[in-house]
Amino acid sequence: MATECDCCSVERAEPDHMVSSCTACGENGRPVQRETVKAILAVSLRRMTDAEFLFCDTPQCSVVYFSRDGLCSFEMDDMRERVYQKEPELSDALVCYCFQHTVGDMQSASPEGRAAIVEDITLGTQTGQCACELRNPQGACCLGNVHGLIRRSDAVHA
Repeated sequence: MATECDCCSVERAEPDHMVSSCTACGENGRPVQRETVKAILAVSLRRMTDAEFLFCDTPQCSVVYFSRDGLCSFEMDDMRERVYQKEPELSDALVCYCFQHTVGDMQSASPEGRAAIVEDITLGTQTGQCACELRNPQGACCLGNVHGLIRRSDAVHA
């Protein structure tokens, strides 16, 4: 049986099972709350299906979210802003969506400045001022991404 996808008006075969890998690149996705997807999308929310969504963090893949039923996906052009995991080298991409720290901020900061940014994010999360599950496209805290960015920047400057 075929159905028309609510998000892209393409007719697709009805899936026999639920998927956990990206419909475009085949990499495993991470479950993300529907509220996160709704908050990040720049397109009409009528395009969303009622399915559970997963986040694809593969930089070379244009898909950001895909439904577990395999019928719907959203790409980078459908997002309100840049997705760090997709464009980790762009200086204006946010690495911390709650406190507005960019890749460029992290790369241009001194070691002390980077430590201050990490401290700012940590303090904000500890005091409940963050909304990572809604503002970060991956639906989780950015500190892992921030520390990874610092390690990569340190390796380049070593």
